Amino acid sequence: MQEAIRQLEAAGARIVTLDLPRTDEAYQLFQLGGLAASELAAFLNTELPDMMDSLDPNVAARIKAADDIAAWEYVRRRNMIEALSASAAERLAHVDALLTPTVAITPPTLDSLVPEGAYPKANMHALRNTVMANFMGLCGLTLPVGKDAAGLPVGLQLLAGPWQDARLLAVGRAIEDKLGNSLAILGEPTMP
Repeated sequence: MQEAIRQLEAAGARIVTLDLPRTDEAYQLFQLGGLAASELAAFLNTELPDMMDSLDPNVAARIKAADDIAAWEYVRRRNMIEALSASAAERLAHVDALLTPTVAITPPTLDSLVPEGAYPKANMHALRNTVMANFMGLCGLTLPVGKDAAGLPVGLQLLAGPWQDARLLAVGRAIEDKLGNSLAILGEPTMP
């Protein structure tokens, strides 16, 4: 990722360090489980109740935990997400995009997720960077920019304020034009 940023800077991009405020609050919300489990539970129970018994046990456990979230806590979390979103939108209004790693870890093997407690821990690490954007109401995309030591793709996450999808896609396209398309970066054959 650092090499990709150096290449963008060499191509003329102005790179600045930007602190995104309130990420500590967003991370705390993430550790509490956010809203996804509650909202998925509501959707499944009302729209697809027959699917509940066929869920992966890890997913089913998260949905079951949502039953213990009080209504006042759900509303508090929803209000926090709205405040986080407003704060992030204000900060990102002055840049084209915020660049971060997409994930902080190499994806775990299925075997490494078998021991009790391994899946939730790996899931928290894998989602840590992308969930910040979710909790802050940002739009985002990821571009492969190389491979890690295990030979797996490394993603560069681009984030922009709410409803900035078209602008973010244009920024992503400009980056891809400078760094190459995803197939070339990952060593896959490209169409002539």
